[in-house]
Amino acid sequence: MNVNQAISGFAKLLKPNGTLAIWFYGRPAFADASQQQSQLIVNRILSKAWDRVRPMKGTGFEPAKIMLCAFLDNVPFPAEDWKQVRRLKWNYDMPMMFLEDDDVDFEIKWDSQVREGESQEKFIDRGFWLIDADVEWMRGFVDYALPWENKDEEKAQSDGLFKELEHSMGGKDKKQKITWPVALLLATKK
Repeated sequence: MNVNQAISGFAKLLKPNGTLAIWFYGRPAFADASQQQSQLIVNRILSKAWDRVRPMKGTGFEPAKIMLCAFLDNVPFPAEDWKQVRRLKWNYDMPMMFLEDDDVDFEIKWDSQVREGESQEKFIDRGFWLIDADVEWMRGFVDYALPWENKDEEKAQSDGLFKELEHSMGGKDKKQKITWPVALLLATKK
């Protein structure tokens, strides 16, 4: 997606004083710091699930991943079209991207498009958008967001990783608190 074209298109669609809202959430994160090992396993699971779309360099995944790393700060709101721009970030100390930086085959860099006068609000709130999840919930999330190929070898690998996660989380039915990094952009059409 060309973000400049999208923002220009939204400016044409909205009536004056209409509000544009853009949001995205990142990878699920364990709210409890004692679940650091579980988080590392989830990160490995997500990395493995992304194997099916590698290489990413030069594809639509590249700008999307950069946008997540930037917490959407590379989304421009030209002053001639937009006013009252607010950039809100929850749990901004957690990565938005579903992959680790070294899991991608391109350089992660961006130019901030935050203009003077835009509101930037940042919150660290591990209770924000909090859910209780067990290993089956996590499997369902990963399978829905990044479906595995139906190859026996890949299924065996994913099953092994989820078994490792189950043990780390405290057992099959043990639930842990999951939160999310979230970015929300609000802008009013002039």
